[in-house]
Amino acid sequence: MQDIIDEVLEAESSAGKIVGDAHKKASELKSRVEDEISRNIKEARAEAQKLIREAIAGAKEEAEAEFELAVRRAEEENSAFMKKNEELIAAMVDKITALLITPEYKKE
Repeated sequence: MQDIIDEVLEAESSAGKIVGDAHKKASELKSRVEDEISRNIKEARAEAQKLIREAIAGAKEEAEAEFELAVRRAEEENSAFMKKNEELIAAMVDKITALLITPEYKKE
């Protein structure tokens, strides 16, 4: 009977050791997994920041190109207007100049 009790106690001790080892391994595994997850999150954040910076740079370049194109178009339209109305503008300048330099007593 004592032999059976000794075997049961030995089995319980062995089982306790196995459970303890399993807890230790699970804890180590959990720690490794948490470290890997943390590392993956940091890498993902860094990659996201890089992508955001690249997207912002691309959008900025595109906006600058559109602005430059709009300025060129406005300048071309201005030049075309000035060329189209060159005679009218010159006549208006002459009239305004005449009004400015003509004394009041000579004006009708």
